[in-house]
Amino acid sequence: MNDLKDRYPRVSIALLNWNNAEETLGCLASLRDVRYPNFDIVIVDNGSQDDSIARLDEFQKNNPALSIRVLRNNENLGFSGGCNTAIEWALKEGGEYLLLLNNDTEVDPLFLDELIKASSLSPRTGILVPSIFFYYEPNLLWFGGDTNVAWSKMNKGITSSLFKEELPSEAQDPRSLSFASGCAMLMRTEALKEVGGFDERFFLYFEDADLSFRFRKAGWDILWVPTSHILHKVSATTLTKVGSPRVHYYDTRNILLLSKKHGPWWMVVWRPVWASYTFKKQVLKLLLGKHREVSRAIADGVLDYYAGRFGKYRK
Repeated sequence: MNDLKDRYPRVSIALLNWNNAEETLGCLASLRDVRYPNFDIVIVDNGSQDDSIARLDEFQKNNPALSIRVLRNNENLGFSGGCNTAIEWALKEGGEYLLLLNNDTEVDPLFLDELIKASSLSPRTGILVPSIFFYYEPNLLWFGGDTNVAWSKMNKGITSSLFKEELPSEAQDPRSLSFASGCAMLMRTEALKEVGGFDERFFLYFEDADLSFRFRKAGWDILWVPTSHILHKVSATTLTKVGSPRVHYYDTRNILLLSKKHGPWWMVVWRPVWASYTFKKQVLKLLLGKHREVSRAIADGVLDYYAGRFGKYRK
């Protein structure tokens, strides 16, 4: 068995857990069926305060065939900080690849084989992403197809072309992308050593786009591999539910940061215009008593960006 493993690049699969062992255990159960012969699993617990550690330890004991390592952060460092813990571990371990995988996913047994096969197409392929389908609508894509950044739309401008579409039958060959989804990113550790990990100022949301842009600026390619399939339960792992005040806060603050780091030259003019309009609109809503919590969070996002307050939302 070891001779077989040695013929395949080593992949470390990193899962981030935060008070959500049930989802993590579901993902681990699907990883038991993965056919790729040379992978291990590192679980980063991001400061959970429930029974997550005990449940993960029990799974580990009951599944000795899986190579699992559990790392513990003392506090919730967000998606970016939690993933950086896994990245630091993987770089010390010396494997060829690190796969960041959301814990609210379930994988096809051959998904990793397809990603590794595509990675061999070019030594400058730095990130590969699978076709990511909705868990509850498994014929529809959550991430796939071409990616696009319409900077003028700001937080609404980062899209993938096949969102909520079926995977076309002709989509077989890997396709170059401008950015990858942090839901599932297979990265060469060689590239990570050069580019570095996530910018922890983002804490949550748009950190994957930032890392993708940095990879591309350093000359590394990003590929979508249509034949690699996973299912995503969507938002089960996030700090809070989609549409909540905190999500609006991170969306607002972080798109301003992302545009400053990677946007075109004309964002120097457009960014403050958009920020001013967005802030004044929320102030008006607050005065009218409409959606107070969301409006306050969006306004805080603008203010915190310009005040240089990043990381975890203070409220």
